[in-house]
Amino acid sequence: MNEIITALFTRLTAQLSVEVYDHVSQGTDAYPYAVMRIVQTRNDDTDTETGNSVILRVTGYSRYRGFNELMVLADEITAALNNWEMANTVSFEVGTFKEQFRQFFVDSDNLTRYSVQEYIFYYEPV
Repeated sequence: MNEIITALFTRLTAQLSVEVYDHVSQGTDAYPYAVMRIVQTRNDDTDTETGNSVILRVTGYSRYRGFNELMVLADEITAALNNWEMANTVSFEVGTFKEQFRQFFVDSDNLTRYSVQEYIFYYEPV
């Protein structure tokens, strides 16, 4: 699975106009930025094949007064991932990424805006 996460991180850092993290230290002021994380993996075996489904969450953060900057970032994330056919890794065959949803929020501090996008994809061992 680390091969897949590395490929995802490489894809997002190459395609997005902002920094991409898998962990952000508390108190960072590097807005805008995006955070990617795997939020769910599920065994999705059939009688004849072994595989897993995965939910990837990418959250964008902005301090722009309004949603324009965040909407542009969300569009970049969608362009980078939705319907992306990731190349297979040494250990895994990876299916196409499909966006499940996109939502926008204002944080309780009334300064930070953030988007949440989730993608589903499938992989199986080679």
